[in-house]
Amino acid sequence: MAWQLAGETIIVDSDSDDDAEPIYGRIQILDASSTTLHFAGSRSAARTLKFWCETDARLSTLRTASNTNADVALVSDLGAQGNYRIMKFSPERRHAVNKTNAWFYCTAELMKR
Repeated sequence: MAWQLAGETIIVDSDSDDDAEPIYGRIQILDASSTTLHFAGSRSAARTLKFWCETDARLSTLRTASNTNADVALVSDLGAQGNYRIMKFSPERRHAVNKTNAWFYCTAELMKR
């Protein structure tokens, strides 16, 4: 099933998650017998998508979302995945002999909002 990113239909080739990890600060207190841990929160979950995108118009929409730091909705075959920011977007044009429109193989690094 086709997915949607920023309202544009994409055909996902691979999807990899990088779970959020907690950030701890270790505080060595002089004359203490143990280390104190300070929890500073956790970073946002990251995700890398590799997908096919058809036509320059769809590519332009994704490129604009990346360049303007806009929140984009991701919808997978399992339903809504939430809002993301496109941290890095790398399209690569591929030749499709039997197609009338241009096809692009894209890599997008997304950060959960």
